[in-house]
Amino acid sequence: MCIRDSSSSLKNQAKDIIQKVDNELQKLKPDHKALLRWAFDFPQKLCDDTGKKAVVILDNFENILELNNFSQVRDVLSVVSLKHIDVRLIASSSFSNEIEPLVRKHFETVRIVPLDRKAVDELCSRKKVKTARGTADQILRFTAGHQFVTEHLVNSLKETGSVKRAFAALIANRESPVYTHLAAVFHESIGRARGQALLKTALNVLSSSGPLSLTELSRKIYRSAPVTKSLLERLIYVDLIVKKDGKFTFSDPALGLWLRLASSAPLGKATQHDIDVMEGQL
Repeated sequence: MCIRDSSSSLKNQAKDIIQKVDNELQKLKPDHKALLRWAFDFPQKLCDDTGKKAVVILDNFENILELNNFSQVRDVLSVVSLKHIDVRLIASSSFSNEIEPLVRKHFETVRIVPLDRKAVDELCSRKKVKTARGTADQILRFTAGHQFVTEHLVNSLKETGSVKRAFAALIANRESPVYTHLAAVFHESIGRARGQALLKTALNVLSSSGPLSLTELSRKIYRSAPVTKSLLERLIYVDLIVKKDGKFTFSDPALGLWLRLASSAPLGKATQHDIDVMEGQL
């Protein structure tokens, strides 16, 4: 639907903004700052015209920072208004370490809490999956309570009856939601960090060797401690790595396992033999 068509059913203020945007986009050099302000003001103007309230969800909020590349913008969060009377904005992002300091003065920040043992038991019960004592702990070993991965693992558990085999089946199948999700997280995260080649080397070592101290990792990648520390800081910044008890490890254990095993996944549909091989590597 074009801008002119969509504005025909709107009233006064909202229609006026659409007309302004339409006119501005006809220019050879549009005012990017003005376009941004109108875009963020539009929901409130629409509420003013309709007498209703609205909730606007800004998913993958980290992408809004790319607007800083426009010379007229530079700092998008200082250009737009994020507080309105009748509009509530919800911004979501997987890159909490990068985004949270930037939005703290604009939003109340809430981190999604991983599922605990009780929540995993309830999830299994809700999905009618038969479990034994300790099943929830086995699931958490692979997922650390990541809700998306946990839900798909529980679904896979219905078919396999074994947590380990269920996870192996998800990793062996390149088209499974878990495989594609973990691949997307890895490539997007590593893409936001600098020095990808060396970062991938460090991640591969961590995925195969488990949690390592700064000294242990620097020895394995043949780099000095200061260089290794800089690498780890970049990986922590994009939420791939965390420091626990003096050692560095993956913030999402499923991602570490995926990185170690992904190359073993067959290009076609995974057979039972492929799953057997993958399960043997877990």
